[in-house]
Amino acid sequence: MKILITWELGKNFGHIAKLIEIARPLAEKGADIYFALQNPGSFLTLKPDFPHTILQAPFSPIKPLKEPILTYCDDLRPCGYDNASTLAGLIEAWRSLYNMVKPDIVIAESSPTALLAARDYPFAKVAIGTSYEIPPMKRPMPLMPYWENVNTDVLMKREQGVVDVINGALESLSLDPIEKFSDIFDIDTRFLCSFEELDHYPEREKAQYYGALFKTDSGASLKWNQKAKKHIFAYLRPEVSSFRPAFEALCNLPDDYDVIIAAPGIDPKVKSMRESESIGIEDGMVKLDHIFSKCDLAVCHAGVGMSSAFLLHGVPLLMLPGHIEQLMFARAVGRYGAGRGVVGRFGPEKVHELIDLLLTEPEFKKTAQKFAKDHKSYKTDKVLNEIIDEITALAKPKRKRKRA
Repeated sequence: MKILITWELGKNFGHIAKLIEIARPLAEKGADIYFALQNPGSFLTLKPDFPHTILQAPFSPIKPLKEPILTYCDDLRPCGYDNASTLAGLIEAWRSLYNMVKPDIVIAESSPTALLAARDYPFAKVAIGTSYEIPPMKRPMPLMPYWENVNTDVLMKREQGVVDVINGALESLSLDPIEKFSDIFDIDTRFLCSFEELDHYPEREKAQYYGALFKTDSGASLKWNQKAKKHIFAYLRPEVSSFRPAFEALCNLPDDYDVIIAAPGIDPKVKSMRESESIGIEDGMVKLDHIFSKCDLAVCHAGVGMSSAFLLHGVPLLMLPGHIEQLMFARAVGRYGAGRGVVGRFGPEKVHELIDLLLTEPEFKKTAQKFAKDHKSYKTDKVLNEIIDEITALAKPKRKRKRA
């Protein structure tokens, strides 16, 4: 059994960690694992411990988009979906990969072009992702900033513009056109790895939710100060604008608070200057398994995996979303009542204000604990096994019927 796992869009380690967890049991079952990855380097930093082959995934560098992102279609325009020639090149490159690997199944994670290019191939096709990466299959595609009022005709017009680009690319390659954008996701199976309460799209029609996939046992082992009054964990990315105000606020909390900050890529001088008995800073990921039980608050960028992991342990969230996907998830958590988010231009004072609110208002903790109670039987290993079993069944070659 030959399996090709693809990752086309996105930057965070969450994509890679998820794919490794899916690939490992398949490799143990004897499958030949191929990866086509946007960033092979980030994959290697996680040191996958099973046989595999790495290929460079075709992708287009993201260009600035002047207009606001309204739908999933819009989100793809700066990734090559604004020009038929560019998109045709990406499609042809994906098809060359398929012709070379000859997979029995393609597992696509945040890989719309990989799925678009695979439409006429006989191998099984599945998509796995969050409720953002697998949007509702509607026409037009649903509004991402659903809290705003946008005319449906506007959405239809913008979606048709993307469909026209896609069909222009397909025509140049003598491939069949699509009728609507959601045809890209007309595949064998879609694994929706999110929780219904935290769906990016609150009005999604009935769907099967598998629950978020995440990994919490890798990284540095740090311990809490058991005598501290409050324990706060933060995952902060130094390259984003929210880092400085959040970092300053966390470093200036009372001395009887214990703060652990995971900040991959932080300046060593900054780390050295700000570390203290009450502030631990790690240039990389931190093992969360021993963090959950004492944690009173988690600060993060509203990534689905990490956020869900803390909520499953009853920990409320302070979220610092940096783009539309994270903003939609932050609003989902806020809608549920288990945290607050902050966007735009803000200073340390705003972050400090929200930390105080989330630590002193009991409803946030109660709601997070309710989420944990409602999903107390949820185990990522169990979900992974279900997904692996379904993938394995799809990948098995179909037996030809014997003639009478």
